[in-house]
Order: sequence, then C-alpha cells, then structure tokens
Amino acid sequence: MLFRSVRLWAGERSQAQIRENMFHPLTGTEPGLLGLWNFDNVTNGVVRDASTGGHDGRLMGNARVVAEQLPQQSEPPPPERVLELDGTNSYVELPPHLLGGLKEATIEGWVKWRRFDNWPRFFTFGKGDNRIGLMAGNDTNRLDLIVDEKINPWVGQNILANNALTAGEWVHVACVFTTNGATLFINGRPVGVNPNL
Repeated sequence: MLFRSVRLWAGERSQAQIRENMFHPLTGTEPGLLGLWNFDNVTNGVVRDASTGGHDGRLMGNARVVAEQLPQQSEPPPPERVLELDGTNSYVELPPHLLGGLKEATIEGWVKWRRFDNWPRFFTFGKGDNRIGLMAGNDTNRLDLIVDEKINPWVGQNILANNALTAGEWVHVACVFTTNGATLFINGRPVGVNPNL
C-alpha cells in the first residue's frame, strides 16, 4: 500500500471542503488541522507532523518512503515521496490518544491499495475494544469503516462501501465522524452514510 498526505482534522469537514483541498498541499497552519503527515520529511524513521500539533510518528517494520507518481487534476507532476507499506506488520506509529476528547473529527488522505489481502488498513487508532479503523475488505474491493463498541461518541458508525476500490489506483478517502453519524467519502463523493439516530 502507498500513502500520501494523511490529515487529521478536529471537527466535521464538509464535502466542499474535502473536494477543495484534495489536490492542494497544506501549510500545516490551517484552522482545525490536528495532524499532517506528508511523508516527504522522514529522518531516521521519524515521520514529522507538519501541523502545529507536533504529533510525529515513527516508521515501523518494513515501512519506507519511495518515489511515486501522484494523482493530479491537470498535467502529471514529477514523482513525489510517499509512504510504502509491505503488508506484513509495517505501519506508522502515531502518538496515542490523538482522537481523545473529540466529538467531531475528519481523517483523510490519498491511498493506493496494490492488493486486497489480509485486511490492508488505511488507519487504525486505539487497541482492543477501543479501536476505529478504515480498511479494504479481505480479498475484496470493499472499503470497511469500523468503529468498535467502546469508542464514544461514535459507537456503531460502521460503513461498508462495496466495489469502492480498484487495485493499483490512487484514491482520496475521507472519514467524517460526528455525534450524529459518520460519512465516508471517496474522491470527494459520499459513498456511505451511517446516521446515529
């Protein structure tokens, strides 16, 4: 799997805000931005958080940074540095409790799934019964947004989006969580909603 520009926002991002910033690099000082990991600033295995939050991560396992052609709205740009995970226990470890205390949040970024075996994840926060994650379905092109039972205030906001992914293609994914429900966006379009009624 490949990753570029993972962003964590406090609060709900609208569809217009997600679409507006999909292709634009951020400065790290945008209001509400809690974390920005671009993977172009990795030194000695430390992934720098480009936001003012300073939530640096660490490359784990066989995670590494490689050059890759990224999707653009217009002319193809030169290759940029992206994160590559080999699918066997490689990941970026971020500081714990990044989502702690948030009633609304948005997690977004660019991902390229090369294959869909072993539940390849875009993100997982927390452990045990206190997890939230977004992953491709095992051996399917389905996208699964899972919120385990003890994640408050987002309990039960699971979303399954069938036929959402194509192996080998970049996709922009955004997960918006509120106390009223969750929405899953792919390439700026909502593909799943789970209202918390």
